[in-house]
Amino acid sequence: TLFRSNKGIAGFQLEGNSSRAYEREFSFGLYLGSAYTYRLLTENSAFSTSPYGKSYFNNRDQGNLTYSTGAYLTCGLLPGFRIKVGFSFYNYSFDFKTQVSYINYDAYNSWLYTSAGAMDFKMIVTDTLSPDVLLNSKIKFSYLSIPLGVEYDITPSLFVNIGMDMSFLIGKDLQMEAVDYTGDFNFQMEDIRKLHPYNINMLLGIGMKQTLYKNMSLIFNPTLHVSLMSLNKEAPVNSYPYAMGMQLDFRYYF
Repeated sequence: TLFRSNKGIAGFQLEGNSSRAYEREFSFGLYLGSAYTYRLLTENSAFSTSPYGKSYFNNRDQGNLTYSTGAYLTCGLLPGFRIKVGFSFYNYSFDFKTQVSYINYDAYNSWLYTSAGAMDFKMIVTDTLSPDVLLNSKIKFSYLSIPLGVEYDITPSLFVNIGMDMSFLIGKDLQMEAVDYTGDFNFQMEDIRKLHPYNINMLLGIGMKQTLYKNMSLIFNPTLHVSLMSLNKEAPVNSYPYAMGMQLDFRYYF
């Protein structure tokens, strides 16, 4: 049954057990997170371009550490069971290394195939770049996300959370440099073709809660964030980003 404590906080009690109180009904949280981001690849038979398959990109891509931040509200539906909604900002980032010999040209532009799609750029070169010169590209996508999930208490200080989010692409940062080469050249980065402007992701986590003071808790939350959509349907491979990391939540109950 619903009860109200002498502090005016709503909650639940079991019938016949007045000593057992459950999580407060509502809470507001802020979090900071750090994660290792990478991707899962599958062959894209609709856009097959030799030699750009899974093995080509697996030998050249490298994941990166990124950060995330966000805010959320929780609302208790049943004892030990809460719904959670909010917003967040996160990055997906990876490095890509390949040789100059893999640059493609036409009359207007130059491009490299990456696991996220064809990356266009202009190359302003006075000195000749040897075909075996190594190019290092840093690729970062920024997203604004609206997550919706649920939390279920295993113990008073441990819970699991699961959910999904809709993420919208709000920024791209593309950089490229030649490794161990000091000639006179410059790369003017442009864009990655046909990137999806949004993504749908699955969220999994385990929350470990420590009470700080009265209605405030600190939560350590190992998380897994997996994309259910490929970044680009017109890339040589289907690329599904994921992030494995840790969130630090500050939660206030009211």
